Amino acid sequence: MTVFLLPLTLVIGGNRCFALFSDDATVRVVVSEGPELPSSMAGHVGGIVGHRPVVAGGSRWSVDQKTKRWLHECFVFRDGPSLPGPCSDAAYVTGSRGLYLAGGTNGKQASTQVLFLADTSANASWQPLASLPQPIEAASGVLLSDKFYVIGGFSGDRASSQIWELDLDSPTATWTERAPLPAEGRGYAAVTAVGSQLYVFGGFTSPPSEPQTKIFGDADRYEPATNVWKRLEGFDMPGYAWTATAIGERQILLIGRVPKLKTVTDEVGLVDLETMKARSIGRLITPACCMPAMPNGVKTWWFPGGDPDTNRNRTTRTSILTF
Repeated sequence: MTVFLLPLTLVIGGNRCFALFSDDATVRVVVSEGPELPSSMAGHVGGIVGHRPVVAGGSRWSVDQKTKRWLHECFVFRDGPSLPGPCSDAAYVTGSRGLYLAGGTNGKQASTQVLFLADTSANASWQPLASLPQPIEAASGVLLSDKFYVIGGFSGDRASSQIWELDLDSPTATWTERAPLPAEGRGYAAVTAVGSQLYVFGGFTSPPSEPQTKIFGDADRYEPATNVWKRLEGFDMPGYAWTATAIGERQILLIGRVPKLKTVTDEVGLVDLETMKARSIGRLITPACCMPAMPNGVKTWWFPGGDPDTNRNRTTRTSILTF
């Protein structure tokens, strides 16, 4: 399906409305501002738990930009159950059972911890699950058929191309290694599931894992049933620290792209899975990366917080996309 961007932006009641046309349907994307976070953060996990938006962990800088703090707080439009300790840049997924996170960093070292939050009641707490086989941060998480996949990331001074799988249906399951990404190791890739397959976009490496910073512009597809990867031709949009979200069976949103150091875009990118071509279909309320995509209602996603410029800043603002 080919999608064309109407060269017109309507501003209605503070919302930005972008109209899209295709050969068989009209899709309207409305970008509006949601409730601000209680504090600025990036690298946090987020999802819907018990029908309530939840964010946890992440990091933020002091006002003078000299001190970085790794966070343990959890917010559910109010204070939620804190994480056991500070944690930022964890892989995470949200599903019908709740919110899961794996790995991350406390600012000193990567973690093997895997945690699960099932509800947001007054007595709720994060429950431990089987630990990762190795400490890892800046990995990407995705949920498919009740299996939690953790892809890439950094462990020590090494950029990883590994994939780990945890069967969430089995209370005694441990992590299983699957076929690695057939490309250089990387962190902060955008990952999502469409149908029975996983899609991985971009990512980056930097010293000390590599002599120089590399920002990747490739795309790969993984079929868990056959444990086989395929490189997808036609995609060439370098980026990292972004978020991928499937929109139906043929399109993927890419939000929060960092195309080069100290530059974060506010574009809402749409990838056509038939051609692998990407185009901009709108703008976020503010540029931001390293924030979660949180489905909240029918055809609605929240993108709270994030890093607006990769330069020791954070935002409290939330962009809401409704289709």
